[in-house]
Amino acid sequence: MLQERKQRCLMKGVRDVLLAGMIVFCADCQGARADALPSFTFDPGKTADFPAWLQPVGAPVDSQSTLNRTSFDVVPPAEAAAAGGNLLLTVIFQGGGSGSGQFLRIYTQSGGEGSTIAGNLDEGTGLLSSRTLLIPVPASSSPTRIVLQSNASLSPIRRLVWEWAAAQSLPVAKAKQDDESAAMLPGAVRGGTLLSLAEVDGSPQMAPAVKVETHFTRTPLLDLPARFDDGSAAFVAAIDRLPTGARLAGKLLGLPPEGELECRVNGERAGTFSAPPPPLGDGSYLPNPDGGSPLLASWRAGALYLPARLLHSGENTIELVPVGKAATPFALRDLVLECVYEPVQPASSNNP
Repeated sequence: MLQERKQRCLMKGVRDVLLAGMIVFCADCQGARADALPSFTFDPGKTADFPAWLQPVGAPVDSQSTLNRTSFDVVPPAEAAAAGGNLLLTVIFQGGGSGSGQFLRIYTQSGGEGSTIAGNLDEGTGLLSSRTLLIPVPASSSPTRIVLQSNASLSPIRRLVWEWAAAQSLPVAKAKQDDESAAMLPGAVRGGTLLSLAEVDGSPQMAPAVKVETHFTRTPLLDLPARFDDGSAAFVAAIDRLPTGARLAGKLLGLPPEGELECRVNGERAGTFSAPPPPLGDGSYLPNPDGGSPLLASWRAGALYLPARLLHSGENTIELVPVGKAATPFALRDLVLECVYEPVQPASSNNP
């Protein structure tokens, strides 16, 4: 937790720069459309022709260093500079296993100054993964250098997707009816998908917090991303009274695009934890060297409604098992159990 707080402090400078470049999102904005801005996909060892705004930089020769670096010089094209010079970089990489100590750091160099975009993208799952980062690139005759640095023996990078985007303030719903706080959330638009700043600022992604209200509870089942190799993942969730309904929600990594998880609650089948894959044009689909379904290197959000009859007051065991391929390793994160309850009636007092 202390390390995560330090990392969030490190991200503050980047966040301040991003906030300064936000524009207000509105239905009739006349600025450049996100889908009209240029993009480019880099596959290591395969890509030869780079666009004029993106040029690879040779790795420095340093016999004393145990780190490998992949660097690019970026100068925003005119249409991207007019839209704010905001670059969305999706990094698709092979994660290191738990305890490996592998890291993947992203930083920029411009005008003699450096700025950390992400201290470490690797979450220790040992699986193909990805993260999208919003990087401000100022319009200048001098390029901004983007460096991807890792301590892995071989570069973990499998693909880089570069997309110029319009960074905007996105309208969000108010948390409560009487909440008069700002109803605009800084973020970016990617392929028609709205991304919040927390998703793209490079900071560690925090697990959902515990939430307890009169009629609702949210109980996190995982503090950090976790990999499961033995064919199933089991969790114990304690609830103090019987809910009227419940919902299991979280993110899934590692299964093929058609892969699903069967959910069992206290030994009884509850249904399928389904996490829809991204659109087919998404860069996180990679060719499968063994043939068959492509590899999918993105976290997928999934959920399942749990009938109240499957739960009871006290400890409840929740199991998630891959459908059809029990030996397939997978990872989960942000897994929570949400419950709703009947209103508690106040005790009546019969005073004489």
